[in-house]
Amino acid sequence: MERKLNTVAYQVKDMGRRQQVKHQEYSRHILNIARCSVKQMWSLMSHIQVDHELDVTSQVFAPVFEKTTS
Repeated sequence: MERKLNTVAYQVKDMGRRQQVKHQEYSRHILNIARCSVKQMWSLMSHIQVDHELDVTSQVFAPVFEKTTS
């Protein structure tokens, strides 16, 4: 059971990282449209990703649990 939970946790963490990259790409697109400094925003997002890795994982777990328990 522990092995299965670890596998699910790794999959969810990877899903969170992919989702975060997708959000970063979307933000870059919006910033390009608005003609803002993409380099500054990308640097900020990279730091947020590293500093809040656990937060990202927990944010991803909630929808997964909601979907599986509904």
